Amino acid sequence: MKNALILLWLATSCVHAFSVQVESSQAQPIELSVSALGSVTSEVEATVRSRTEGIVQALNVQAGDEVVQGQVIVQLATEDRQLKLDRASLEARRLDREFRRSQQLFEQQLITKSALDSVESALKAAEAAVADAQKSLDFLRVRAPFDGVVESVMVEVGSVVGAQSALLSLVDPSQLTITVELAQTDIAQVVKGQRASVARAGALPQAATVQRIAPLSSGVSRMFEVDLLPASTAGLRAGMSVSAEIQVEKVQAHFVSPAWLFLDDNGRVGVKTVSTEGVVQFFPVELVRADAQGFYVSGLPESVDIISVGAGFVSAGSTVEVAN
Repeated sequence: MKNALILLWLATSCVHAFSVQVESSQAQPIELSVSALGSVTSEVEATVRSRTEGIVQALNVQAGDEVVQGQVIVQLATEDRQLKLDRASLEARRLDREFRRSQQLFEQQLITKSALDSVESALKAAEAAVADAQKSLDFLRVRAPFDGVVESVMVEVGSVVGAQSALLSLVDPSQLTITVELAQTDIAQVVKGQRASVARAGALPQAATVQRIAPLSSGVSRMFEVDLLPASTAGLRAGMSVSAEIQVEKVQAHFVSPAWLFLDDNGRVGVKTVSTEGVVQFFPVELVRADAQGFYVSGLPESVDIISVGAGFVSAGSTVEVAN
């Protein structure tokens, strides 16, 4: 009996704890985001329309041109309108001279007050005709209502247009907004003022801020529109397609390699760690974000030693040695 106890003691004294390698990990703040697709729109845009009928004589701009407020962008043919203005002006000058003579005659009591009033009425009518003729002529010169960029042109030289015919569309590139659509599952996480990152084809991401959230979803897609205000409009054009990442939350997470993840007996995904006493622990984790190198996960202590080599040979509760 004594010999058996000695053999058992010798056997147990020869068993060494399994050796593993660990990676010391410190939790770091990770921003969670929701993805969305959308396009660039202008807060200030207008369809420029003719205010009178006529024939397009000259197009002074084309799509993509920059214009300034008051610039003549379309010229309609004057036809006989200049002649009408000249005739009206000539008649107004004649009546003005006649009115001044009539005033002198009235002061000399050579004509009656009604005769003077008749000439004065005729003068006022002639002056109104001049104003109407001038306005009709001015309407032939279509001017830009604000500083902007020509988005599209709807007419060409020789086109016959009527009053209120659409000629071209203008947008103000300095007041651009990015409108994206979010699913019902994501919209609850978005609030006004959150930061966002906006990307367009062939360019680096640009910073933006959530400016407006639609209170109702669209009737067909059931998506919610969100307006983002870009920090800079450089390189952006109305109508461009963009993708956006809206930062909705910041959480503490650890970066882990896919090789460090295991399933426990209950089917939970987690990692195995080593305590300061050398005891293996299993922590279930939740995916926060993934990239090409691995995963950011939550569910671990602030600071932890994750088993990177040998985790498949040990289980929770085992005592191990950490290899240097």
